[in-house]
Amino acid sequence: MRDAMGDLEWAVIDAALAARVRRSLEALRGHSRQAKSIKTLGGVEAFLRGPFAAWHGRLTRSRPRWWVFGDRHRQVLIAHDRADRSTLAAALRTC
Repeated sequence: MRDAMGDLEWAVIDAALAARVRRSLEALRGHSRQAKSIKTLGGVEAFLRGPFAAWHGRLTRSRPRWWVFGDRHRQVLIAHDRADRSTLAAALRTC
């Protein structure tokens, strides 16, 4: 996957996305372990700019792709292969 994306420049990472990743790590691992994880990654932004695409590709290889819409009380799952304009519109109306 990284080869397919290798020509793209990932120089700018949205600050809100990086902050959400940090908060998620802290919620999952606690503050001190979150800080250690971020240091090990070389920073959230560096990880998202660099090895994330290849890591994510290896992690999800050969798994079905699903899109999840909704919140903790109600979710709609759509198989990637079935996602089109009408399916997504119906899912968003449902949520």
